[in-house]
Amino acid sequence: MVRLSWGVAEQRASVRYCRRQGDQFHLGIHFVPRERRRDERQPVSGPGTLQWVDRTGRQVSTDVNVVNVTDQGLQVEVPETIPDLELVKLSGSNSECLGWVRYCKRRRGAFVAGIELVRPAYDKDSLDYSE
Repeated sequence: MVRLSWGVAEQRASVRYCRRQGDQFHLGIHFVPRERRRDERQPVSGPGTLQWVDRTGRQVSTDVNVVNVTDQGLQVEVPETIPDLELVKLSGSNSECLGWVRYCKRRRGAFVAGIELVRPAYDKDSLDYSE
């Protein structure tokens, strides 16, 4: 991995090939995309319970494993697919949070869902859930 700088701009890239042609060198460069997230993901591993109401009005609950978190959202491993834009509640041992499912993709025999938080997580024992 290399960093290419010009002026005040800087971009990460990897060199794919370097070939000499006479007295010059030709490089093949792959630019690494910049992270689009506002916050860096923090890897975690912890159990939780995800709940939502499906399209038929049935309340669904499933055990999940939280994979990573940011201030704006989190990623969980789930045993089944969850529709995009579904409003969900995640309960852990000490806290709960509400969020929207942004995506749910199959990965290694399970599903991974990205959840954008509606508001920060709150303490389960608190009576005041306001911001």
